[in-house]
Amino acid sequence: MVNVYLIYGRKRFVIPFFLIILIILSIGYVILKNITPQSPMEFAELKRIAEMNGYEWIDTSEAKDNFIFHSGEVYIDDGIKIEYAETDSTEHARMLRENMEEKIREQAGGKNYTLSVGRYYKYSRRNKDDTYELVIQIDNTYVFAKVPYEHKKTVLSFLRKINYV
Repeated sequence: MVNVYLIYGRKRFVIPFFLIILIILSIGYVILKNITPQSPMEFAELKRIAEMNGYEWIDTSEAKDNFIFHSGEVYIDDGIKIEYAETDSTEHARMLRENMEEKIREQAGGKNYTLSVGRYYKYSRRNKDDTYELVIQIDNTYVFAKVPYEHKKTVLSFLRKINYV
């Protein structure tokens, strides 16, 4: 058995190596579990959660491209809108996300943040004009929001409810 010795002052503690590995793996699991969603939200479930929380839901599926199965917008409050699209493939969702991300990056200034873990991709930015933009892709779904920065927490709170952040 391999032991690790931890010396604190004059005292010496023996910690079994497997225990250290177990602790590190547990911490890693908790972190990954909290930053990556289990599965993309289905259209009907997203609509149900939005309405259950008292938010306005508008189905915009008719006005979208052929590769978009369902789309909708959640209106949380005045000036707070979250767009959602469920596409026919992960490739089309990636294309939507990359196009929107490119438009966001074209703006001068701002602070960018990107997180990519497995099938989860999130890009967010605080712009110089004090707006917050967010693009998330999980498998074949895409979410976008652009709100005044003071409403960032409201958007993230809703996205937590649907397991997207």
